[in-house]
Amino acid sequence: TMNSEILDLYDSKHESIKRMISMVIENAHKAGIWVCICCESAADIDLLDFYIDIKIDELSVSPSKVLRLKKEILNR
Repeated sequence: TMNSEILDLYDSKHESIKRMISMVIENAHKAGIWVCICCESAADIDLLDFYIDIKIDELSVSPSKVLRLKKEILNR
Protein backbone atom coordinates (compact mmCIF):
# COMPACT_ATOMS: atom_id res chain seq x y z
CA THR A 1 0.00 0.00 0.00
CA MET A 2 1.09 3.51 -0.69
CA ASN A 3 1.82 5.95 2.09
CA SER A 4 -1.41 7.93 2.55
CA GLU A 5 0.58 11.04 3.49
CA ILE A 6 2.08 11.28 0.00
CA LEU A 7 -0.64 9.58 -2.04
CA ASP A 8 -1.75 12.88 -3.58
CA LEU A 9 1.76 13.32 -5.04
CA TYR A 10 1.59 10.14 -7.13
CA ASP A 11 0.33 10.19 -10.72
CA SER A 12 0.91 7.07 -12.82
CA LYS A 13 0.12 9.11 -15.95
CA HIS A 14 2.70 11.81 -15.29
CA GLU A 15 5.11 12.30 -18.20
CA SER A 16 8.18 11.65 -16.04
CA ILE A 17 6.77 8.29 -14.93
CA LYS A 18 5.94 7.37 -18.53
CA ARG A 19 9.46 8.36 -19.67
CA MET A 20 10.97 6.21 -16.93
CA ILE A 21 8.84 3.22 -17.93
CA SER A 22 9.81 3.74 -21.60
CA MET A 23 13.50 3.82 -20.67
CA VAL A 24 13.19 0.64 -18.64
CA ILE A 25 11.47 -1.17 -21.50
CA GLU A 26 13.89 0.07 -24.14
CA ASN A 27 16.95 -0.97 -22.13
CA ALA A 28 15.45 -4.27 -21.02
CA HIS A 29 14.60 -5.18 -24.60
CA LYS A 30 18.15 -4.32 -25.71
CA ALA A 31 19.33 -6.84 -23.13
CA GLY A 32 16.75 -9.43 -24.18
CA ILE A 33 14.69 -9.03 -21.00
CA TRP A 34 10.91 -9.43 -20.99
CA VAL A 35 9.01 -6.58 -19.27
CA CYS A 36 5.64 -6.79 -17.51
CA ILE A 37 3.50 -4.07 -15.96
CA CYS A 38 1.15 -5.24 -13.23
CA CYS A 39 -1.62 -4.08 -10.93
CA GLU A 40 -3.87 -1.07 -11.40
CA SER A 41 -1.58 0.68 -13.84
CA ALA A 42 -1.69 -2.30 -16.22
CA ALA A 43 -5.49 -2.26 -16.18
CA ASP A 44 -5.75 1.49 -16.78
CA ILE A 45 -7.47 1.89 -20.17
CA ASP A 46 -6.11 5.45 -20.41
CA LEU A 47 -2.57 4.04 -20.47
CA LEU A 48 -3.26 1.22 -22.93
CA ASP A 49 -2.12 3.09 -26.06
CA PHE A 50 1.03 4.14 -24.26
CA TYR A 51 1.82 0.54 -23.31
CA ILE A 52 1.17 -0.65 -26.85
CA ASP A 53 3.34 2.11 -28.31
CA ILE A 54 6.30 1.28 -26.09
CA LYS A 55 5.90 -2.43 -26.86
CA ILE A 56 5.30 -3.68 -23.35
CA ASP A 57 5.57 -7.47 -23.33
CA GLU A 58 2.85 -8.23 -20.83
CA LEU A 59 0.10 -6.59 -18.81
CA SER A 60 -0.75 -8.46 -15.63
CA VAL A 61 -4.22 -7.62 -14.33
CA SER A 62 -6.75 -9.09 -11.96
CA PRO A 63 -9.13 -11.62 -13.53
CA SER A 64 -12.03 -9.18 -13.34
CA LYS A 65 -10.16 -6.76 -15.64
CA VAL A 66 -9.05 -9.22 -18.33
CA LEU A 67 -12.15 -9.17 -20.53
CA ARG A 68 -12.43 -5.39 -20.69
CA LEU A 69 -8.74 -4.99 -21.42
CA LYS A 70 -8.83 -7.72 -24.07
CA LYS A 71 -11.78 -6.02 -25.79
CA GLU A 72 -9.97 -2.69 -25.75
CA ILE A 73 -6.85 -4.22 -27.28
CA LEU A 74 -8.80 -5.99 -30.01
CA ASN A 75 -10.68 -2.78 -30.89
CA ARG A 76 -7.44 -0.83 -31.50
